[in-house]
Amino acid sequence: SFAFVEGQLQAMYAICGRRLVIVVAAWILSSCSQLVLHTFCWATNDESLLLSVISIAAAGQLCVLIYSLLHVFAGLELGIDQFCASMFERQSMSAGVIRWNLLQALMRRSAHTVEGALLAVCSGLLGVLVAHVTYLVALERSPGVR
Repeated sequence: SFAFVEGQLQAMYAICGRRLVIVVAAWILSSCSQLVLHTFCWATNDESLLLSVISIAAAGQLCVLIYSLLHVFAGLELGIDQFCASMFERQSMSAGVIRWNLLQALMRRSAHTVEGALLAVCSGLLGVLVAHVTYLVALERSPGVR
């Protein structure tokens, strides 16, 4: 809402659009590499196919969560940029203190919201890593490996 008050909503949408393209491209590359690994490298059984599908779905969920975080960060970034620009334009310290307090409260509230999401992203990435390592170790020990 700070970006909307400051008239920076279009700039925020442009930044978020670029970041959406990056996150979707990363998910597509991750999904394609998962399918290539399944097709050419891993044992072709139902278990490896299920792991591939679960991995692609988990990567998609993590991408949605990461994009949501990037959206919040874009709003904060534009809020700080607008505050700095307005301080140079207006040269009013009393108005600057009030605006800084508003921005600081917004950043504090956003930090509380983002905290759980960052924990979920880190836990999800760790879970995907553990699942892949466990599967690769089990695959290496099985007798019918390609």
